[in-house]
Amino acid sequence: MSWQVAFALLWLVGCSTLRGPIEAPPPTPGSFGTDAGPTAASSCPSEKIGFAQREGCQNDGSNEFCLPRDRPDLLMEVAKRSPKTVCQPGGGRAGCRIGDRLLCMMPTEPVDCVAGSREMTPLAWETLCMIAGLPEVTEIVHTFYE
Repeated sequence: MSWQVAFALLWLVGCSTLRGPIEAPPPTPGSFGTDAGPTAASSCPSEKIGFAQREGCQNDGSNEFCLPRDRPDLLMEVAKRSPKTVCQPGGGRAGCRIGDRLLCMMPTEPVDCVAGSREMTPLAWETLCMIAGLPEVTEIVHTFYE
């Protein structure tokens, strides 16, 4: 599938937020991992995440990662896990200009952060861990506009 088709699908997914986010049930705490139910902390691929949970909201409004342009199935998977994530052409701090990749930005909103701190809530961290668990995601970093 061409990058134009993938981008068109991405655009449709992104534009659906004008009517509201894609209807996908949010993950429930402890749902990450196998059916046996390991917690996100015990199975999170944290080596792919450039910060700890306690610093997850220390950014300029999002955390970012790259996805291949030619994988609309991955774009849909990310949309199911994190409906407000937006993917678009660009480099960002994640370095998505290298190769044929899209820059994906996963917003950190007040509901995702522990009040009065830079820490991500357990549910927001678990969602980030699920994204990091995708083999095509090699790194997740904070967004900083410079």
